[in-house]
Amino acid sequence: MPWQKLTLYLPSHLIEPVDDLLNETGALSVTLESAQEEELFEPPLGTTPLWQQTCIKSLFTPDVDISQVLIQVSQAIAPYQLAHHSLETLPDQDWQKVCTDSFQAICFADKLWVYPSWSEPPATDKPSMILDPGLAFGTGSHPTTALCLKWLAQHIQPGQQVIDYGCGSGILAIAALKLGASQVWAVDNDPQAIEATLENAHRNGINLTQLHTLLATTTPPTIAKGCADVLIANILANPLISLAAFLENKVKSGGHIVLSGILSNQAEAVKQAYAPWFKFSPPEIEEDWVRLCAVKIWLTD
Repeated sequence: MPWQKLTLYLPSHLIEPVDDLLNETGALSVTLESAQEEELFEPPLGTTPLWQQTCIKSLFTPDVDISQVLIQVSQAIAPYQLAHHSLETLPDQDWQKVCTDSFQAICFADKLWVYPSWSEPPATDKPSMILDPGLAFGTGSHPTTALCLKWLAQHIQPGQQVIDYGCGSGILAIAALKLGASQVWAVDNDPQAIEATLENAHRNGINLTQLHTLLATTTPPTIAKGCADVLIANILANPLISLAAFLENKVKSGGHIVLSGILSNQAEAVKQAYAPWFKFSPPEIEEDWVRLCAVKIWLTD
């Protein structure tokens, strides 16, 4: 059965009512994208930002009268005029197969495998973990996550204590334990991330006495001073800068800090925020995303 794909271009303040209307008129899915390659980074907590001009794509079955949908959309956004839209017919596909084909097993630094549940486990004696796409960020396919997984695979030593600040799906926390860490603190400000981390830990047979999940809301969570041999934070530049003093305090002298979720033009500002306490290695860059790694300078209390 073919499908109808309707694409509309609208200013952000009209998206919510149109989104609701498209769902009411039978849309099987509604997807929002930037209409002008405008990036969204670091929205304020509690907000759901949109691009100034947004492309809204919806999928309908062949029996839906798209001309009537467009009339209802025009009425809903009046007096704004629907200046541009497009309609195309998509051939029938096995959409589940399309999705599963997009996520396959990945090996990081020739030492750690991440694979989805529908894929055969890698035939290897190297550490591996199951992870499916979900609500919380992190499957290993994004450059920032990949950069962090590569570092963990290359550097984690047995028995180390690790903090994963901004744990998302828990992929880095679980990877650290799979690679030999003895204790990991997984921290996030999103309850769904904590839930996803615990679920993924269970699927991967993680001993929960080794994994401590902490919810960071309006104030940073309580973590013992100088407890971490490794602190890894794959978040964004502004939070990394504002949290510098807090995160520094949790790393042992001689310990490592790994910072990711940083664009190339933000790297120097992040580096300077941590420079009083850390000696940095050259940055690693992948698709304009940067990973910063540093060793904490030996200090005496």
